[in-house]
Amino acid sequence: EILLAKVGAMLAEREKDFAGISGYFGKDDFAVIMPYDEEKIRNLYDSMREIIYEFGMTTGFMPAFGVAMIEKGLALVDAFDRATIASAKAKSDIRNRICTYSDEMQFLAQKEYRLLSEFMTALKNDEITFYLQPQCRASNGKVVGVEALARWIKKDGTIVSPGDFIPVLEKYGFIPDLDQIIWEKVCLSLHEWMEMGRKSVPVSINVSRA
Repeated sequence: EILLAKVGAMLAEREKDFAGISGYFGKDDFAVIMPYDEEKIRNLYDSMREIIYEFGMTTGFMPAFGVAMIEKGLALVDAFDRATIASAKAKSDIRNRICTYSDEMQFLAQKEYRLLSEFMTALKNDEITFYLQPQCRASNGKVVGVEALARWIKKDGTIVSPGDFIPVLEKYGFIPDLDQIIWEKVCLSLHEWMEMGRKSVPVSINVSRA
C-alpha cells in the first residue's frame, strides 16, 4: 500500500510535466491521459521504476506500460481497454515493458478470451485429464516413477496442445484451476491403484511458477 501511494503521489505531482491527468484503477493499476510523447512516457516509466527500487524489489516487480492512441471517434473506455490489452503484453515481455497497442493484439486477445471461455467449459465437461510419462532407471530400464502431463481432450476428440492453453492460463491467472484438477485426478488414480493392489510409484506433477 505504501508503494502504491508513492506511485500515485508521483503521478499526481508530474501531471503538469506531461500535460495530462492520472488516476488509480484499483489493485496495482494506474491510468494516465496525456499527449503522446515517447520521451515523457519513458521518463514516467523510469520514475516509477526508481520508486520500486527504493523498496528493494526485483525485476519481477517492474512496471508494465500499455499505450493506446485516442483516435477520432474512439470512446475513452475503448481506448482504456486497448491500453489494458497492450499492458498485458508488456507484462509478459521482460525486455520491453512499454508496449503500444496494435490491431493484431486485439485479434490475439479475442482468441485468448475465447480459449479461456472454452477452458471453463472444459472443466465442467471433464475434458481435462493427464497422461503418464515413465521415468526409467538408465542402468536397467526399470520404471521408478512417472510424470503427469496435463492434456485437454474435447468431447469431439480434438486435442488442444498444452503449448496453446498453458501460457494463456498463466497469463490471465487461471493456471491454479488446471493445477488443482491435475492434482485431484492424480491422487484419485493413485488411490484406485492401491485399492486394486497394484504397486504404485511416485508421480511427479508440474506446478506453474505463476
